[in-house]
Amino acid sequence: MQALDGATSTSVTNSDGSTTTTTTYADGSKVSMTTPATASASSTKSSSAGNNATSSYNFIEQLIQRQSQAISAKASSSLSVSA
Repeated sequence: MQALDGATSTSVTNSDGSTTTTTTYADGSKVSMTTPATASASSTKSSSAGNNATSSYNFIEQLIQRQSQAISAKASSSLSVSA
């Protein structure tokens, strides 16, 4: 995927158990996403309008996660070790 050439991605587990994933693209732009340690039960009980907004965020979150995974896969496939 040419758009991901030169991009890096890092994931860090925070002290509260949440995870922050940061993707840095070749042009220097960055995207960060923090996911909570666990989903709360109250977050599953929201209105229809709230569900629509949540689904929009979920799409963006999925996009960020997939790009991060693609960058990691590309990095590990191009990694070489010589002795």
